[in-house]
Amino acid sequence: MARPDMREHEHLGVMLTSLPVEIILEIIPHVPFSPSQFQTLRKISSTFESAIASHEKSLVNAIRGIQYTKSTIASFPGLSQSYTGLSTLHSRLDTISGLSDLWPRLTTGNADLAWIRDRWLTIYKLGTLLLYRLQDCSAHDTRTDLLNALPATSLAPLFFTLHSSVKVLRCHGPEPINGSYSKGDAEARVDIELAFEEMLLQHGPDFFVSLLRAGRAQNCDEPGWAVWALDREITTIEWRQLHSHTPTLISTLRRSFAAKMECRICENTSKMWEVLSGTVFDDVSDEVTVIVVKGEALKGGMRRMGF
Repeated sequence: MARPDMREHEHLGVMLTSLPVEIILEIIPHVPFSPSQFQTLRKISSTFESAIASHEKSLVNAIRGIQYTKSTIASFPGLSQSYTGLSTLHSRLDTISGLSDLWPRLTTGNADLAWIRDRWLTIYKLGTLLLYRLQDCSAHDTRTDLLNALPATSLAPLFFTLHSSVKVLRCHGPEPINGSYSKGDAEARVDIELAFEEMLLQHGPDFFVSLLRAGRAQNCDEPGWAVWALDREITTIEWRQLHSHTPTLISTLRRSFAAKMECRICENTSKMWEVLSGTVFDDVSDEVTVIVVKGEALKGGMRRMGF
């Protein structure tokens, strides 16, 4: 059998990549590439990679324009315009929808959770979108920069989502986040819930959902990745807070909000209610949602009496 002429293959490769992008995209569907060969060609040919990436981006934009509203897309500013980004968008919307459907069942018949319903579910969704935006930051420093840059009207919904998630998991979560664990040991509970908030900021809404599922399957031998992650964080967060030069996300969030509100960190919770009880949050429209998630300060509205 005659050996393949490598020079001829190289010549054909040069010919292919020297063609206009439109012609390359016309030719590729008719070439019997295996998946591995296709990916290899993307890696070794910058022209081919650019053509495919550009085509993929145009397809994704077309699909997003048909399936989703502009405000929905704008609510996830950190997602890439790729097939992966499109899949992630669909998954996140499914998670938010699932939580919205589950919320009435979680809060009904429980006096400790009834207050989270109605108006506050909308605020919870805002915080969930901000958790996703935080997840889209690729590095820890980028996340801390974002937390330091967000205005108080974005940090308050994020704080609320952490606060209400703790409340829900005290009732419906697994050990150690469940309120029955270390009951009466105030110091231990503070450490557990602080570790949970840090993990929620790191891993996003999927961390909360995983713990919720583990709590509803208490007899399961495999508690799931979120329980393992929380257990590990509980054992290390105090040391990191005291000795590490890298600030935790929860400490960054607390300091940033206190600085914006010109208050002490111990006053953050009352200041959160002060912001969220303003009339500007009475009607969280699509426009308001996009403003909050983008990190633009909400203006207008009135403060309610008592705050």
